[in-house]
Amino acid sequence: MRKGYAFCTFVAGLGAVALISASLGTETWAVLDIQRSNSSSNPCDVKRQLGLFNGIDDYQTGRQCLTTGTEEYNVYSDEEVTLRINSGILYAVIALSVVAILCGLFATAVAGYNLFDRPYETWAGPFGLLAYFTTGFIFDLVAVLMYVIYGSTDILENTLPKECESGICTDEGWEQTGGVFGYSLYLLIASMGVFILGIVLVFLSGKQIKKRLKQKFCPTSPEVEEEMEEKNKDVMIF
Repeated sequence: MRKGYAFCTFVAGLGAVALISASLGTETWAVLDIQRSNSSSNPCDVKRQLGLFNGIDDYQTGRQCLTTGTEEYNVYSDEEVTLRINSGILYAVIALSVVAILCGLFATAVAGYNLFDRPYETWAGPFGLLAYFTTGFIFDLVAVLMYVIYGSTDILENTLPKECESGICTDEGWEQTGGVFGYSLYLLIASMGVFILGIVLVFLSGKQIKKRLKQKFCPTSPEVEEEMEEKNKDVMIF
């Protein structure tokens, strides 16, 4: 692989890892509007941010608010606030994202190897890079689709349970009035674009990978190859 393409794929691998890590580390996968109003005047508005690990409730000042300021909590814990979420899907999104990070790290390592040497091993050449970038993209895509489908049908609709001992629930007069996906999800989507960029760079890196892919997926018989060689010789003689 040419050094320029190796450097670009190295940067692409690092970029994918950085975007996925930032996505997992931020707490803005979903932003929800929650309101408590026992009367038409001066309700309590809460801006809820949910991540894959923690959540933040930002209480707006109002007569119906029992507290003010922000409250941070673990989304899997029922001690401070009760959430109606499917923790299994969130765990799956985390696991898929971690595998995508590993693919990005492998791609970065292989690209760095190609920067300083000319490896002969298949896993350390263009085919290895193509495999790592493609696998990372697939795991990223599944994680995004899983969260978007679950979020659209559940999280953005209602995360409030009917009953709770303390906290935010419908029996206490709370209701979820709206919600949108946050920038954390878009960071993960952006990493998909970086994986695609890595795939494109690998294909552009030279004709060797295209030739080997053609031989692998569109093999020709020895008779056809000999006939093509004879034609090429005739053309050269002519």
